[in-house]
Amino acid sequence: MLSLQGKRFVIVGLQGSGKTIQAKHILSKFPRHIVVDFLKEYSTNDYKRYVPTVRERGDALKEEMNTFFRFVANKKSNFDMCLVDEGNRIAPNKGDMPPALWDLNDFNRHWDISLGFIARRPVQLNTDLVELAHYIFIYKLTGKNDKQYLNYLHEGLGDSVEQIQGHQFIFYEAGKGYQLCSPVPMLSPSVEPENSSQQAASKETDLPQPDSVVPQSADLEK
Repeated sequence: MLSLQGKRFVIVGLQGSGKTIQAKHILSKFPRHIVVDFLKEYSTNDYKRYVPTVRERGDALKEEMNTFFRFVANKKSNFDMCLVDEGNRIAPNKGDMPPALWDLNDFNRHWDISLGFIARRPVQLNTDLVELAHYIFIYKLTGKNDKQYLNYLHEGLGDSVEQIQGHQFIFYEAGKGYQLCSPVPMLSPSVEPENSSQQAASKETDLPQPDSVVPQSADLEK
């Protein structure tokens, strides 16, 4: 049985290939998770999420996310999983990552926080995140550069993508090998409660919202 506890992982694949289904399956195993959700794909009935106020890459997003990752690090006992969807917005292949994310990527094992990133293409993500990941879940890809990069990581890994059918995926364990896996079953969402707006608020009240919690940052490092 695979354990992601305290591990780093990456999920890559084209839109609609099954990445989010895999992500939700993983999050369901971590009751103290937090997911960075740019596109609001994770219902607050089932997932604790942080929706950035800035969506476009630049200094404003970098500053906001640096505050967020610092918050996670300082409150590490509250979290067992941090997952970043659309991870290339925060940690692009060509560009700097927020300093607090470097720390989280370096020390997540010591802090016992699992750390994951999702992107449509592996070449979009910061190479340190991909190449230092313990595991990579690879869904359907078509880009020539993506396949070449995966072959660079492990001989034949990029070529193996050709075997993928539908929502199948390749599971790669760094330094050991890879295998073709069956699709992950879709989880049934929770029934929408009558007080869904109150439920949603309760899942976000203690997150570092830039306009409220963060400026009064008693819990954040200076």
